Amino acid sequence: MPSRFFSRLFLLTGDLKWSQRAGNLLEGFAAQIEGYPAGYTQLLHGAALLIEPTREVVISGRSGSPDTEKLFEVVRRSYTPETTLLFRPEENPKMITELAKFTAEMESVGGRAAAYVCQNFVCESPLTEPAELQGILESAPPSRNPRSPTGTRKISAFLTLSSC
Repeated sequence: MPSRFFSRLFLLTGDLKWSQRAGNLLEGFAAQIEGYPAGYTQLLHGAALLIEPTREVVISGRSGSPDTEKLFEVVRRSYTPETTLLFRPEENPKMITELAKFTAEMESVGGRAAAYVCQNFVCESPLTEPAELQGILESAPPSRNPRSPTGTRKISAFLTLSSC
């Protein structure tokens, strides 16, 4: 669904045009969603990515190395639909840094793969231990997402009312 695609692109790049496109799409379907929300689950998932708390996990390391794979495994085992995962390969970092500029300085730590957990484009200190990453992923992101695009206000209000 395009709203989910646009929302993920915003979370990956920080480019507001993707947030605005998602918002325009959501606004265009707001009346239909209010009438039959079960028919628009994918569209609502895209809205939730912009309205609810999300986080990004950037793993920086060597492709296929055991320490990199252990961090990936932690993310794969966790049910975290609010998490966007990016991989910054040490052997070719431009592959991701050109798309997601905020990953430019995210490097491995002391020769070990590192995971950077970010929310609202602010990242915590890198983690190299899988158990530390697991602990963070087991907790929900701490706050509502203030970057909701124009056009999701109707969806946000609908989601709030339907959860009562």
